[in-house]
Amino acid sequence: MSSRTRREHTKKLKSKIPTATLKELMDRGMRPEGFYLFSRREMKEYNRKKNKKRREAFKKRLAKYSFIDEDKWW
Repeated sequence: MSSRTRREHTKKLKSKIPTATLKELMDRGMRPEGFYLFSRREMKEYNRKKNKKRREAFKKRLAKYSFIDEDKWW
């Protein structure tokens, strides 16, 4: 089967299968169970908290080494 024929065949198959975006599903009230979209602000807050914990752990590990100047790292 040539690539052109295969593309046409795939296009026909895809047109038979109904698809919808997440926004369309939410408008219809068919949102998946337990699904939640985070806003940009919520994601930034989550990442900031997560990175803060990682930074604190990193600081503790660096405290072992006396030759590292803390002022240069933070």
